[in-house]
Amino acid sequence: MLNILGLALGIAALIIVLFYWKNEHSFDQWNPYKNRVYEVEGTAESYFRSWFPAPIAGQMDQAPSLIDSYNFGYTSSNMMSAVVEGKADFLYEIHERQANFFEFFPFTTVFGSPEDYKQNYKDALALEKKQAERLFGVGIDPTGKLVQLDNGKVLTVRFVFEIPGNSSIVFKGLTSYVTEYQIANGQDNWGDHNYTLLIKLKEGVVLEEVKGQLDEVFYKEILRLYAKEEGVPFEELKEKMQAYLAFNYNVLSEVYLNPKSTGLGAGPTANKIVNIMLVSAILLLVLALINAINLALVQSFKRAKEIGVRKSIGSTRNQLMRQMMFEAGITTVLSFAVALVLVELGMPYFNRLVNRTLEADFLSLGTLIGVLVLGVYLLLGVLPSLFVVSFDAIKVLKGNFVRSKSGMRLRNSLLVFQFVIAFFFLSTAIFVQKQVNHILQEDLGFNGDQVVNIRFKVKDENQRNSIYQRVEADLQKIEGVKATVNHSMLMGMGYGSSSNNMIGEVSAQSKNVPVGYDFLKVFNGQLVEGRFFDRAFASDSINKIVVNETYKRHFNFSDGIIGKKMRWNGRDFEVIGVVKDMKIEGFAQAIPPVTYFMPSSVEWFTVLMETISIKIDPSNVQQTLNRLESFWSKRVESTYPMQYEFANAEFAESYQKTLYQRTLFLCLMGVSMFIALFGLMAIVSFSIESRLKEIAIRKVLGANRRELIVNLSIRFLVYCMLGFVLSIYPVYYLIQLWLADFVYRIELSIWPFLLAFVGLTLFSMILVLWKSTQATRINTLKYINYE
Repeated sequence: MLNILGLALGIAALIIVLFYWKNEHSFDQWNPYKNRVYEVEGTAESYFRSWFPAPIAGQMDQAPSLIDSYNFGYTSSNMMSAVVEGKADFLYEIHERQANFFEFFPFTTVFGSPEDYKQNYKDALALEKKQAERLFGVGIDPTGKLVQLDNGKVLTVRFVFEIPGNSSIVFKGLTSYVTEYQIANGQDNWGDHNYTLLIKLKEGVVLEEVKGQLDEVFYKEILRLYAKEEGVPFEELKEKMQAYLAFNYNVLSEVYLNPKSTGLGAGPTANKIVNIMLVSAILLLVLALINAINLALVQSFKRAKEIGVRKSIGSTRNQLMRQMMFEAGITTVLSFAVALVLVELGMPYFNRLVNRTLEADFLSLGTLIGVLVLGVYLLLGVLPSLFVVSFDAIKVLKGNFVRSKSGMRLRNSLLVFQFVIAFFFLSTAIFVQKQVNHILQEDLGFNGDQVVNIRFKVKDENQRNSIYQRVEADLQKIEGVKATVNHSMLMGMGYGSSSNNMIGEVSAQSKNVPVGYDFLKVFNGQLVEGRFFDRAFASDSINKIVVNETYKRHFNFSDGIIGKKMRWNGRDFEVIGVVKDMKIEGFAQAIPPVTYFMPSSVEWFTVLMETISIKIDPSNVQQTLNRLESFWSKRVESTYPMQYEFANAEFAESYQKTLYQRTLFLCLMGVSMFIALFGLMAIVSFSIESRLKEIAIRKVLGANRRELIVNLSIRFLVYCMLGFVLSIYPVYYLIQLWLADFVYRIELSIWPFLLAFVGLTLFSMILVLWKSTQATRINTLKYINYE
C-alpha cells in the first residue's frame, strides 16, 4: 500500500504540473496570426526601449512591403464611471488601443462586428460578453445602445466579443478614440514616448530576413532629426549610435513565456519556473519509480526459489514474463487510480500556489496520460521481469541467490540513485529557504508599516494635484492619520515615467518621481546628504530636485553632486539632496537612478500622481479607515470609491511568486523524503532479513551487539555519502539558474549542502540502526535451525 501511495504521489505531481505546463504554453495559440504578429520593444540600451512616439506610425506607413498593419496601445483603466440606460454604473478593465486591434486578436464575435467598431472608432465601445451581460442583461444584443462616460463622452456599443482562449492581452472593454486622435495629431511629437506597439508582417515575410530593414524603418527619421540638430552627417551619427539602434521582435506565439518581453510576457522568470517545475515533477516520479522497481526487485529476490522451482518443472520465459507484467499492471492501475484522486484533491491548493484557476480536465491530457501510464507500466514491469527470467534455476535452488553479487548490484545502484534525488530536493529546498529569508531581511530603504496606499482615481486626472492640495490639511486632521503625501510610485511595480537628463556632459536615464513634501516622513525615508523639499522655500516647487544614491554613483563627481545643475527636457534643475535608495520595484531588478521632483514643477506630472499614501496610527486601524472612506466620498471623489491597499502588502506582491516557489519546493522535498525513506526502510528490512543466519552465527562466535550493528549499518552510510556527492553538481547548477533572476541574492556556500547531508543521513541512519538493533535481538537457535 505504501508503495502504491508513493508511486501515486509521483504520478499526481507530474499530472498537475502537466496541466500547468499545458496552460502556460496555450497562450495565443488559438490566434490565426500568432506567427505574423510581433510585439516590438527596444532593449535596455536602445533609444526607444518599450515605448514609442506617435510619429513612428508615419514611418511604418512607408514600408508597405514589410508591414501589413500596426497597432498602438495607449493606456488602460481599471474602472470608469458611466451612465448605462439611465443608471450609474462602472466599466471595468477598459483598454485604449487603435481601432484595428481585432485584426491582430480576432476575438469571437457575439454581437455586432469588429469592422463596425473600426469604422466608427470615434464613438465606439467594444465589450467582453460577461461585462455586456452585467450591464444590459443576459442574451440581450446591446449593439447600438449608448454609454455615457463621466467626462461627458457618449459611446455606442459596436461590438461584443468573447476571448476564445488564453490570451496575452485581456480586457473587458475597448475604446480607440483617444489613441487614434493622438496618432493623427502627434506626427511631429517625437518626445511623447507613450505607446506600446504591435506589428503584423506581410504574409510570407520572414523576420530574420528583414530585421535590418525594420530597424531602419523605425530609426531612420529620428536619426535624421538628430543629425540635423547636431550638425553631423547622417551616416556618421548612425555609426556612432549603432549600439542604441536595436529591437526585440517578440513573436506572438511565444511572447507569453518570452523572458525578453516586458509588455505581453508573463515575466522574466515565467518560462524558467515552468521548466523547473516540470523537471522537478519528473524527478519526483523517477524517484517513486525507482523506489517501486527496487521493491519489485526485493520481492523477486524473496521469490527466487519459487522462480527456480517453476523454471525447473517447465515454466517458460514468456509465462514468467506475463505473470510479472500482470502484477506490474495491477500496481500501475491502482497507483493511477489513487493519483487521479490526489490530483482532484490537490488542484485547488496548487492553483493558490501558481495563482491560476486550472481544472483537472483529464481528457485534455488524454494522450500524455496514456503515454505516462504505458511508460510507468513498462518501467515497472519490464526491468524486474527481465531480471527474474534471467535467474539460473540450478544456482537459485543450490545457494543463496539473494546474497550473490548479481542479485545485489542493481538493487544497490538504484538505492544510490534514490539518495541522489532525495538529496537534490532537500538541498534545493534549503537554498530556496535561505534566499527567501535573505529577501525578507533585505533593507528596503523605506518602511511601509501602517502606510495605506490609496489609488487616486478621479474624474479629471489633470486635476489630481490641485485636488490633493485643497484637501491635504484637512486629511491630516483626521483622527488616526499621522502624515500624508501624494506621489507617482507604484509599490512593487515601478515608477511610471523616465527621462534622459544631463549634468555637464554626463547623461543618465532616470526615473521621474513627483512627490509631496512629507514623502520621507510617511515612508521613513533617509536623507543621505543635503536636504529634502521644504515648504519654506518657494523655489523647491519650481526648479529643485532630489536624487537617490544610485543616481549620485552614476555621475560620481569628486566634489559632490549637491548644487549641480541638471538639464532635463530643456530645463535646468538644481540638485538639493540625496536620499537612500528604495527598492520600490522589488528584488528582481536593480535600483535605477531616480530623480524626485515636486509635482507642480512640471505641468504633466499631475497625470502621474496616481497614489496618495497615508501613515496611520496602528491602534484602531479599522476606525481610521472608515473615517478616511467617509472623507474621501465627501471631499475628494464622490463617484469613485476609495480603493486602497497597505503598502507592505502591495510591495509583498512583487516577491509573492518567490514565496510560492519556496512552498512548492518544500512540498516536493517532503514527498521525496517520504518516498526515499520508505524505500530505504523496505530495502534495509529485506537486506537485514537476508542476513539473519549470518547474524546468528556471528552471535554464536562471540560478536557483541555494537559490532553487529556497525557491520549492518556501515554499507548504507557509504551509499548515502555516494548519493550526496553525486547530487552536489545538479543542485549547484539549478540554484545558480534560479538565483540568476535575483539582483539581491545569497552567495552559494557549502553549509546548505552539509545541512542536507547531515539531515538526510541522520534520518537514514536512525532507520538503519533501528532495524539493525532489532536484528541483533533474534533467537539464535531459531535461525540456525531454520536453514
